[in-house]
Formats: sequence, structure tokens, C-alpha cells
Amino acid sequence: MCEFISAVKKGRRLYFLTGEQVFDSPRGDALREWCRSADDYTSHGAIRWFYGLEERDGTNVEYTDFLSPKNFPAVIVRAIKGGAMRGRGIATNLLAQTAWAACDRVVQTARAECDRVVQPAWAEYDRVVQTAFWDLFVKPENRAVAWTL
Repeated sequence: MCEFISAVKKGRRLYFLTGEQVFDSPRGDALREWCRSADDYTSHGAIRWFYGLEERDGTNVEYTDFLSPKNFPAVIVRAIKGGAMRGRGIATNLLAQTAWAACDRVVQTARAECDRVVQPAWAEYDRVVQTAFWDLFVKPENRAVAWTL
């Protein structure tokens, strides 16, 4: 699997995808249909598809060391600082500790709200599965051989 941030380098040009390209453009709509899963949105294949690059065009590169902007080409630094990577990934080294604390409070609130929906949904799922299983099992023709005796 490709990492956040993946790119294709071809000559002096660097091709990568921003959140706006993936989520807020007609080409991005088509890209999301083309991808097999959301994990593919960061892939070199998605980048190549989006820009119409062949496999032989350029070199796959990944920029994953977020300790310093010096580890990235200037065009990617501008995209990160401008918020253009929204929706593409999260890198822990981008936020100060105080900001992480604020983020964690938001995450905990969202998780609690999600749990209020997810827990009843899992309970309903379990009820449906249990009902289907036992409705089938009580009929001898549906039982495993060892249980037909």
C-alpha cells in the first residue's frame, strides 16, 4: 500500500493528489469510482490514473517523514500548509501538543456519538444473525452431519 504522501516524479514535475482533487472535482468523482477502496486514493496508481500517466512515466516516490518541511518538495509543503491535503491523511508531527489535545477532545466526542449509533446497530445485527441461525438450525435438514443424529 502506498503511503501518505505519495507522488510520481517525472522530469522536473511532481504529480500528487490533494483532497480537493480527490473529493471536490469531477475527475475526483471518477477516480473514486475507479479505485477499489478508499485506501487506493493515496496510491501511485490513483495518481497515474488521475493525471493520465503511464506506468513507465516517471518514478514513484513517497514522502513520509513529517518531522520537518525540509523533508518535502516546496510544492508539497505549500499544499500541506495551505490545508490542501485535507481528507488525504493525518500526520502526527504536523500538530503541536496543545493542538493534539484539542483534536483528541473532538475525536473523543465524535467517538462517543458514534458509539451511541454503533452499539444499537451491532445489537440489532446480532439479533438478526441469531434469529437467522437458529431458525435454520431447528430444521434437521440444515444441521451439520454430527448434529443430525
